[in-house]
Amino acid sequence: YLEDEINFDAARFTQALSSALQQNRGSAWWLCANGERAGYALMMDSWSIEYGGLAAELDEIYVLPVWRGRGVASAAILALRDLLHQRGGILMSMETTPDNLAAQKLYRRLGFADTVRPVFRQQLPR
Repeated sequence: YLEDEINFDAARFTQALSSALQQNRGSAWWLCANGERAGYALMMDSWSIEYGGLAAELDEIYVLPVWRGRGVASAAILALRDLLHQRGGILMSMETTPDNLAAQKLYRRLGFADTVRPVFRQQLPR
């Protein structure tokens, strides 16, 4: 969160992740390399009427700086994509900040396409 200048609220993060996992709406994964934790990934399920089935968003993927450039993120994304496909999924998406060119390059290299649709959001009061 710090690297992307996103405010991190540990209590909100813990509550949101716990709720998603308890309701079977997503999955959390430790990314490991050489027997060490190298990062984590969070994938949340959804449904796409347009694409006709189970979809998922790679909501977060984080690789520790020491492990970047070693294929950890690539392996994780491909494994999660394959897992989604085995579960009957038909669409996987992720987003990144406009200035994160390394992530954009990685996603394109793995076969993901940019969208031309703007994303609109409104955070609702709790």
